[in-house]
Amino acid sequence: MMRKEELDSLSDRAVINLPLKDLQEIVESEENLSEVMGTVLSGFLEVADDPYVSLKKLKGYITKVNVLMETLDTRTDIPLHERNRHRKMYCQLIRDYVPYALRNGIHRRNSFDHPRSSHNHRDNYYKARKVTLFHCDKYQPNVEGEWQ
Repeated sequence: MMRKEELDSLSDRAVINLPLKDLQEIVESEENLSEVMGTVLSGFLEVADDPYVSLKKLKGYITKVNVLMETLDTRTDIPLHERNRHRKMYCQLIRDYVPYALRNGIHRRNSFDHPRSSHNHRDNYYKARKVTLFHCDKYQPNVEGEWQ
């Protein structure tokens, strides 16, 4: 288990490169979670902005941050508005920095809600956004156009 002081000594990019298990332990136990999630997200931003990072590696980082967001949701001691703030920041990063093809690729690999043989492009686009940005669902209009 890594202590806060050790985490502070690392660069943002080094933090996002830590093993998932270590990052999960930090997110589960850290008191000042805002700082930790900020570091993780800025590390993700550095990686996503780097033109030399392969798509495969970028997928790995996105999966890692998705798991951390799920772990964050288990922390009931943190107010909901605080958790939502991190979720919004993360979703904005995904929208701004992750290419459409990659978002769609992640959707195809992790999809549970439709058969893999679906080739309807428009349908896949909206499902890709829904699955990739599932942490932001409450900020998206639902099918009837009402905000949830």
